[in-house]
Amino acid sequence: MSEIDKIDREVEWKKSVEVLKGLYPRWQTTTEQIKTWKELFGMLNPEWFRESLRLTYSKYSGENPKPNWVRELFKEVQLRHRGIPSNESDSASNARQREINERQEYEAIVNRDRENAWEEVSGWSNEERVTWATRFKKKYAILVSGRNDSSNMRTWSKTFTQQVKVFRGIQDEKV
Repeated sequence: MSEIDKIDREVEWKKSVEVLKGLYPRWQTTTEQIKTWKELFGMLNPEWFRESLRLTYSKYSGENPKPNWVRELFKEVQLRHRGIPSNESDSASNARQREINERQEYEAIVNRDRENAWEEVSGWSNEERVTWATRFKKKYAILVSGRNDSSNMRTWSKTFTQQVKVFRGIQDEKV
């Protein structure tokens, strides 16, 4: 016997009607209205249905719930419980936001690495800085802009500083 077969639909429907009456006490329902609602919503997951009723109450104002409102919000509840974005734009927006966050995290790491390289190279003697910057510029001239004066670290970009630091590290490993 599956979970669906174990549900007593009558008991669950009565609970749903109580939620409806509790949320909309002024709603004067007829037997025909309740019967119509049961035909529309009686076979749905009762917990999700009640959740959609509560969402309808909080989202829409009015003394009477509208079946279209409940149907619309039931779809949202159903998708949320299944872990599916409620529409493609949400999915695309989530993916775009995730890409933006990943890019910002990456940029933060890169900037932190550059700051660390700047701090480390600042601790070298002036002679070491000039020597390693000059060696780097000779070997990788294409990567170096004219503003990075080997003899004046204040003209160095953070990127150039990081490249000099890494170059020295590689050269030291070779020795």
